[in-house]
Amino acid sequence: MKKRVIIGILLMIAISIIAIYFFFPFDTIVKEKLEQSLGKNVSIEKINVKWNYIYASGISVKTAPELEFLKIKELKVKLYFLPLLRKQLEIKEIQAESPHLYLIKNKKGQWQLPSLFSSADTQKSSINLAVKELKSISGVVIIQDEVKGSYIKLTDVNVSIKSNNSILQTGNTLIYASAQISDGGSLTINSEGTFPHQQLKGTLNIKDLNIKVLRPYMSGDVKVKRGMISLDSDFSINNGYVKAPFVLKAKQVEIESKGFLMGVSAPLLIELLKKKEEIVLPFNIWGQWDNLQNDLESVIKKQITEEVGKTITSPLKTITKPLTGVIKKGK
Repeated sequence: MKKRVIIGILLMIAISIIAIYFFFPFDTIVKEKLEQSLGKNVSIEKINVKWNYIYASGISVKTAPELEFLKIKELKVKLYFLPLLRKQLEIKEIQAESPHLYLIKNKKGQWQLPSLFSSADTQKSSINLAVKELKSISGVVIIQDEVKGSYIKLTDVNVSIKSNNSILQTGNTLIYASAQISDGGSLTINSEGTFPHQQLKGTLNIKDLNIKVLRPYMSGDVKVKRGMISLDSDFSINNGYVKAPFVLKAKQVEIESKGFLMGVSAPLLIELLKKKEEIVLPFNIWGQWDNLQNDLESVIKKQITEEVGKTITSPLKTITKPLTGVIKKGK
């Protein structure tokens, strides 16, 4: 009799749990809570809550002036269930499918960024958050500078950020990113370090970038006809301070300009580009994120000076060579 009663109670509990799972509006409640906490600039079309993951689609994040900042087609969050009992939200993986990120600098020189989290949400959460891995697949990044009039589009953007502990906390983090650049070229970043504290070491490689993309950042009367550049760097970042020795390779570059270009005589620079199929320039970038410095201009000036010296010395050698022979015969 007791066994039947226990079995009956367990059966009722199981039926209640199943009924709650299937009929209680978890999805709607979670969706409303998320939108309330994230603020009016974030909207989510659909959320599906399961035991070990949350699936969301149609995510949109806008900036204050109602401009598009981020769109995510599909977002899947894989959870560990047991840590919730210890008031810890441990996320195994966050995977974003086909995200579109819009980085726009307006004519006032200000980046258009969203204001996340509502002002009413001022209390600190009692649940500790840990994220093991963040992935972005087949994304698109638009970088638009209305001051310079530039527009750069990155496609097929894939990002992986992985940590043994949490990418939001102190600990070793691996970061890999790759993308295709509009009008030709590719980008890869491979780094390791502590992500939240901006302590990273890694490599940056840009291959066969169409030089026309950089035209808005060239001062003066410059007409860029064609050309490709590649950049390779072993960089380090420590608390926002950047040290990045670069090697720039330029090939098949054809430009037209008068006066000065990057602080050197434009005709001399154009002549150098014509003489060499590929130019290799080692230079450095350093400084804080918001005040980066570089010595590219001085490196170009040095190379121009060396080439001019060779041009002057070469005819002199041609003239003096016969005289050297005459002097030797006289002796």
